[in-house]
Amino acid sequence: MSGFGPGIRMNTRSAYSESRGAMQFRILFSIPLALLTLAGCDNRQFPTGPAPKGPVLDQTPLATPGGSLVSWGYDSFSQVTNTPAGNNFTAVSAGWNNSVALLADSSIVSWGEGYSGEVGTPSGNNFVAVSAGVAHNVALRSDGSLVSWGYDAFGQVTNTPTGTGFVAVSAGGYHSVALRSDGSLVSWGSDVLGQVSGTPTGTGFVAVSAGDTYHSVALRSDGSLVSWGNDFSGQVTNTPSGNNFVAVSAGGGFSVALRSDGSLVAWGQDDEGQVSNTPAGTDFVAVSAGLFYSVALRADGSLVAWGDNLWGQTSIPAGTDFVSVSAGAEHGVAIRGSSSQDPADEVSDLETTVTGLGLANGTTTSLQAKLNSAHNALEAGNTAGACAALQAFINEVNAQAGKKKLSASNAAALIAEATAIMEQIGC
Repeated sequence: MSGFGPGIRMNTRSAYSESRGAMQFRILFSIPLALLTLAGCDNRQFPTGPAPKGPVLDQTPLATPGGSLVSWGYDSFSQVTNTPAGNNFTAVSAGWNNSVALLADSSIVSWGEGYSGEVGTPSGNNFVAVSAGVAHNVALRSDGSLVSWGYDAFGQVTNTPTGTGFVAVSAGGYHSVALRSDGSLVSWGSDVLGQVSGTPTGTGFVAVSAGDTYHSVALRSDGSLVSWGNDFSGQVTNTPSGNNFVAVSAGGGFSVALRSDGSLVAWGQDDEGQVSNTPAGTDFVAVSAGLFYSVALRADGSLVAWGDNLWGQTSIPAGTDFVSVSAGAEHGVAIRGSSSQDPADEVSDLETTVTGLGLANGTTTSLQAKLNSAHNALEAGNTAGACAALQAFINEVNAQAGKKKLSASNAAALIAEATAIMEQIGC
């Protein structure tokens, strides 16, 4: 772990809180979008057997024709409040203190911390996948080539492999790993604990995820998993056996995988319940592991999160219109698809979100009053009245945030949800 010496694991609660923004004293984090594939690569063989119902059958980001973004959690570098508006996002990846998204025109946009050039996004309209790491990002072009940018102390940018045979890529903590069209893997960057040199050889891989504290995990075409690199918390040796996995994501000293029956399994570090509190059930279709927490997408389009909530990273937005999600270090970001949910029901979901924030009674009452007006207007078919009430809600959110009665990150999330409803009803 950078700043503490190879293989030394310490109480990261205080350490990562004290190291914000300091590149010389960073705790590693990986982007947990485990598989970012080149669309149309149907020469790759995926595990057979029953797949979970819902919009995601593997870890390929869903391409939504008009998806909007919503972020939540830690916001000191505006990785939440500066989330771009619009309905044309097709993939997104949350990193340490920044995020990067792919637009429908195949261009990319980054926001959040940029001390090391990680928001210095390359131009062009030929990108098909993106992945954000600790302070470096990597993208996949439509010709199968890779481009990296940002922090480069360990060659995670300059040593990016050349060629045009890549179909997926994942950026971790100072290292990255990519999948070639022949099913083989290649890693580059920091190799302090064998996360590069220990990369398994051979072909037959269909997905890969680079973790934060020097470990990675890959999915084979037979549905089995293999992990390598740092094993301080058993994130390698405790990798579950079996041939029924369809997706996997490496986080902060732990990993989480999705089985073909729609259930989840996690292993490794568990100091925040990121393993032991993994939800039961068989209705999951995607999962993303963060630093000490995870977020999963259910078949009904809703989100569930567990683990560390120091910065509100498991206080997820309500709704059933999500199609993709990514857990960053302490912030998350998701794509909302074209909602088929009744707008009045979405307002009710937003009311539930407000109640769940545990705000002061006066603040909650004030916000709920605006939402109740919007709900009643929608029920009466009064679109103009609903638009006015939702705008009043947004204004009240900003006012409460200005009084420090509502955090900037929660305010941004609420505004994003209200704005999405307004766009849906044509305000």
